[in-house]
Amino acid sequence: MNRPASDSDLEKKQHESCLRMVHNALTKNDVIEKIVGEIEALGCSIPENFFQCQQEPGAHKKHLGGFTVPGGGDEEYTPAIILFENNITDKDELEKTLQHELIHAYDRCKGKLEYKNCLHHACTEVRASNLSGECSWYQELLRGHLTLAGGKMECVKRRAALSVEANPYCKGASQAAVEKVFETAYKDISPLNENDIWQTK
Repeated sequence: MNRPASDSDLEKKQHESCLRMVHNALTKNDVIEKIVGEIEALGCSIPENFFQCQQEPGAHKKHLGGFTVPGGGDEEYTPAIILFENNITDKDELEKTLQHELIHAYDRCKGKLEYKNCLHHACTEVRASNLSGECSWYQELLRGHLTLAGGKMECVKRRAALSVEANPYCKGASQAAVEKVFETAYKDISPLNENDIWQTK
């Protein structure tokens, strides 16, 4: 008789699955490989344990991942991409999350990204939502958003504003910040090209 799976069994399975999907994304997804290569070409080395699969704690689990930012204290800052293995359900979801967070890493490497500056934060969130594929018409259809004309731009604005609003320095200022940077940030597709973006749909 098989024993019921314990929480530790489930967490182990989720962790192994996440690590396997990350490895496959880094070695088989051309767009993700390109972004990593462009980060390194800018002179930013990818630190050990840069890609981390973790359980999101708490009762209300809702995040797929995140990019660590400096805390503002004297502690040494080590950038990392966190992927929440208990929330990610499949390969496509992981790869879009990974690509989103890699755009933040690229922006952080390319210039001084100050998260206390709401315009800086809005700019990188617009770019990440635009370049990750998370706002493709298919992804929006899955969310119940059926607008086709201009739907991607509205999705990018909506998701970027939600991320900026979660920044304690930008409470109540997220919408205005996104609107102010949107035109420039949306047009900036570096380090990708149109063909790369098409592949992420």
